[in-house]
Amino acid sequence: MSTISSSGLSFSGLASGMDTDAMVKAMISGYETKYNNEQKEQLMLDLKLEKYREVNTKVVDFYDDYLRKMRLESTFNSSTTSSSNPDAVEVTGGGKTGDQITITQLAKPINVTTNKVNSDIKSGDTKLSELGFSVLDGIKFTDKDGNETIIGLRELDGKGMIESNKNGVISVETVDDLIDAFADQDISIGFDEETGKFDLTSFNDHNGNASYTISAVKMQEKETQDPTLDSTQYEYVDIEDNTGTTHVDEAEEATNELLGKLGLAGKTTWEVDERSLAKHAKVSKDLHGHTLEINGNSVAIDNTTTMDDIKNILGLEVDEEGYFDVTKMSGIKVTDTATGAEVQNNDIEIALSDMGIEDGYVVQSSRYESVQVGLKEIDGKTTLGDLGVSGSIEIEIDGNSHVIKLDAKKTLEELTEELNKTGLKVEFHDGQDSFSITTDAKSLKIKETETGSLAKLGIQPPTEGKEPVTEDTLLTELGFKIGDVITVEDKYQGTRRIEIVDPSSGGGSTGYQTAATMDDLAGTGFFSFDEKTQTIKLNREDTMTDIKVQSKSQFDKEMDPTRPPKTDAEIEAEHEYTVESLKNLGISKSIVYEDGIPRFEYETSVVGEGDYEYEAQLAKGTYNGMEVESDTNVFKLDGITFVAKKITDDPETKEVEEVVTIDKTIDEEALFETITGFVDAYNTLVDELSAYTDAPYDPKKDSGYTPLLPDEKEGMSDADIELWDEKVDSLLLRDDPNIERLLDSLRYDLMEVYPGNESFKSLGEIGITSSIDYTQQGKLEIDEEKLRAAITKDAEGIKTLFVGDSEKGVDGYAEKMYDGVTELLKSSNTSSSMFLFNDLELEKAITDQQEEIDKAYDNMIAKEEIYQAQFLAMEMAIQEMNSQMNLFNQSAM
Repeated sequence: MSTISSSGLSFSGLASGMDTDAMVKAMISGYETKYNNEQKEQLMLDLKLEKYREVNTKVVDFYDDYLRKMRLESTFNSSTTSSSNPDAVEVTGGGKTGDQITITQLAKPINVTTNKVNSDIKSGDTKLSELGFSVLDGIKFTDKDGNETIIGLRELDGKGMIESNKNGVISVETVDDLIDAFADQDISIGFDEETGKFDLTSFNDHNGNASYTISAVKMQEKETQDPTLDSTQYEYVDIEDNTGTTHVDEAEEATNELLGKLGLAGKTTWEVDERSLAKHAKVSKDLHGHTLEINGNSVAIDNTTTMDDIKNILGLEVDEEGYFDVTKMSGIKVTDTATGAEVQNNDIEIALSDMGIEDGYVVQSSRYESVQVGLKEIDGKTTLGDLGVSGSIEIEIDGNSHVIKLDAKKTLEELTEELNKTGLKVEFHDGQDSFSITTDAKSLKIKETETGSLAKLGIQPPTEGKEPVTEDTLLTELGFKIGDVITVEDKYQGTRRIEIVDPSSGGGSTGYQTAATMDDLAGTGFFSFDEKTQTIKLNREDTMTDIKVQSKSQFDKEMDPTRPPKTDAEIEAEHEYTVESLKNLGISKSIVYEDGIPRFEYETSVVGEGDYEYEAQLAKGTYNGMEVESDTNVFKLDGITFVAKKITDDPETKEVEEVVTIDKTIDEEALFETITGFVDAYNTLVDELSAYTDAPYDPKKDSGYTPLLPDEKEGMSDADIELWDEKVDSLLLRDDPNIERLLDSLRYDLMEVYPGNESFKSLGEIGITSSIDYTQQGKLEIDEEKLRAAITKDAEGIKTLFVGDSEKGVDGYAEKMYDGVTELLKSSNTSSSMFLFNDLELEKAITDQQEEIDKAYDNMIAKEEIYQAQFLAMEMAIQEMNSQMNLFNQSAM
């Protein structure tokens, strides 16, 4: 009952005694009915739009899953295609019986051959500087009696002066030099070039324990210099631990680094034995004379205390790896047993680590194992400087050029990223220490500016199509030009010159030694060539001081006594000519400085390395006599796709070895399933759409069903509400003209007859007819026996019946139905794209209806307020009249 009044209060017949709220409600009932009806109208529009969306989904699914597929020729081409030799040619699509194929060449993509990145030394000639040694390094061997032997990379005389020899100031330069130095001191360490490992067979005893302890020493100036000597005196000294640092033992770290350079791994007692067997190991001498306190328990340690004593006395537990369980420790303290003073320094912390109380077990190595010599570890973080790689590489992919600088600080990860940006597919594999490089390009060129850089990165030259270099290989084939002059400066033989000549000329023009082939070059005595390894060697590298290559014009100008001094540009040009020419022989030339004195240094690698050209190989063959090519082994031609697996016709032979033939058989069962599947889907759609339009309806019982408002649901049970909503839902699209029009369109399309078809002219001819039962709403029926017979008779004719004949401009059943639905799905002023019904119109009607609802509500409230105000005025007037009457009665008394 309404209680609205101008003051916000309701008097509800206080003076008149009438139920004014009920009277107001009765008076506005017509307006309230209008308001409720407007709301129900909007609900009906909402429900109808949602129902249309449901129908639209069903139709579009049929459109996408069946009509779209049934209009394509490929749907009716289900067949079994066989090759007379599937090991040579596999047909994956298309083709027809009688097709003939030959394969003359298989495709091969570019796959750059790689090996490990600079991970091992090649031979005893490997320089120790390549392994990371410095001229200040020294190696100390201490035997079991404490006798020490020092081998330094610089040799000192008895006065501490640096001795000079034929190799300059470096006394130990190569791995072989180091082995000789070991032998001179009766230290038995060999080197196995096949495995790249030092041989410790004689160095270790029969138990595998070393006869010596190895430690690192360094060379430094003597603190006290003899003033009577002209030069600075040096000595090798132990590397001492800086006790000011608590986490690093500098002596141990230097020794471990030294061992890593030598490819030796020091093994500790804990590493040699299983931890469970090490309980009788003695505690480190650094803890002798100290008391260890843990968890309130303490033990005095001397030279008899074992690890097992520590465990038992202190009540410690051992984890699965044999370490003391630090998670159950507290109050760890070490004191001097004699004084009771607490002690903490680097040696004590390391000693505690012996027992696993900190970072692990650390003791002086007394056993050694040999590992492959080279960088201690190579991973993505390794820098190019670590590998000795420098310069840049130039990459050309299908004519597109890229330059990548090989900066010393650049890591392998960063190099990989840059290589990938060029279009190559590059990965660096940490575990294998190598790159993998592939590309889909047809051509790839890789050029290095510094000889040996590609080899150090593990990138190998192409093997396909490259003739190996032999003794008879002409130097001009390697890039030299007739008239080039190689000048060799040697300490003992002075200046020697070699002129590059034509082998048919019989001699040079300068009167110097001549060379036309690799064999001629080796005959000069300065070079030798190994055909097996394809490498060149400098026979007098120790005495050679310079190698220079000049063009004929450069040499003639130098020999002209009247020539002016060379300009800087000419000097630079000659240097570049030398570097490029030596690269043709696999020789790199660089300048190094020892004590500020420059000298030339040479490295050799595979002859001809540096400029790598890779070509992808096309697949080639014939198809029905026509020559065909493909970038890959998959040939995609008009009407057929096949994979070439092996060569069937070697082009080098005159006769065709094998012609692969194709046999194509229609898959009748697959075609039958396709057609029956379409019919089933169509019948299902008809059932579903008919259920909307033919919903049961009784005018006497069902005419009053409209959506329930919240007030109307009050007092109804949930079951009653559900039944009511179902009835409303079922009647939403009953007799809907849009759905009926769609169904009629589909039925008419399937009743079409195509008299122009050469084979089947209607669905009835292949066993598909419309039901004569009107209750079936035009659903299709299949005579399976007749359909199978039609497929066997003419599968191509069935395809035409559904797809049509484009040459004749005739549509098939599926094409016609597809076009009809496509037209309905186009957007319009009243519907969205891919929507069959007037969704836009309904959405607008829903919005407009909200305005009607608001208007009806405003009218209802306005009338209610007017009637309430009028009754309020009446009540107030009656109250005023009653008051006056009371006064009159009182005065009359």
